[in-house]
Amino acid sequence: MGQQDQSANQPASRNIPAIPSRRAEPEQQAVIEALAAGELEQLKTRLFTALTHELRTPLASLRLAAGLLVSAPPPGATEDHRQLFQLILHSSDRLDLLLTSLLDYARLEASHPHLERQTVDLRLILESVVNLLAPHFRARRQTLDLHLPEQPVNVHGDPFRLRSAAQALLDTASSRCPNNGKLNLGCRAQEYDAVGWVCDTGPHVPEEARGQPFTHVYWQAAEEIPQLSGFGLGLPFAHKLMSLHGGNLWLTEPEGEAEGMCFHFSLPLAPG
Repeated sequence: MGQQDQSANQPASRNIPAIPSRRAEPEQQAVIEALAAGELEQLKTRLFTALTHELRTPLASLRLAAGLLVSAPPPGATEDHRQLFQLILHSSDRLDLLLTSLLDYARLEASHPHLERQTVDLRLILESVVNLLAPHFRARRQTLDLHLPEQPVNVHGDPFRLRSAAQALLDTASSRCPNNGKLNLGCRAQEYDAVGWVCDTGPHVPEEARGQPFTHVYWQAAEEIPQLSGFGLGLPFAHKLMSLHGGNLWLTEPEGEAEGMCFHFSLPLAPG
């Protein structure tokens, strides 16, 4: 009877709240953090999309006005005026590409976009980027040496995405490079890969910090490394695009006695 009385006095087991094990707490915390991170990335994407849309409305008017000035200069316009009109048009085109890159970066952070792959000559990609940024180089009195082979360097990739990556690299190098500085751009085909480079005569980057510009962590703490302040968003964006194409991107010192730094990248060659 004593045994029966003891069991009768005990509360039903279903009324006892479950106590989570200490082993389960870190797992639950990880799930919560993952969900929060996913929601944050979605908010960032929506924010970038809204900003891009709002900025493109006045930008479209600016591009239209600049295009009219270039195609039909007003009476009395001098050659200096015509060059200024051309600079406005090129700068607006560059800004439009930067806005597209910003939105693409947000999408890359949230998901893996579909690539419209085709066989494309990497030389043509680099030449188009040079033509786009040429007015910017001239404004800063920077010289650019372009080294391209005579034979095609065919890769299998998305032409628009590859152009965005190359533009981000060259724009970053130009931003790091001082006025009257020098830039070096080129590519070549190796056994299985196409290898390209963008070099500048900007400030030296410490060896221990050379991996940081390719991650989003870097530009959250950029003030701690003033030498990297010229990198911005371009390198993480270019790194992600190169990775999506099965390639790579890394930072080294230039060969020989040249000053500055070099961004090297590799992409698989197109079959055939």
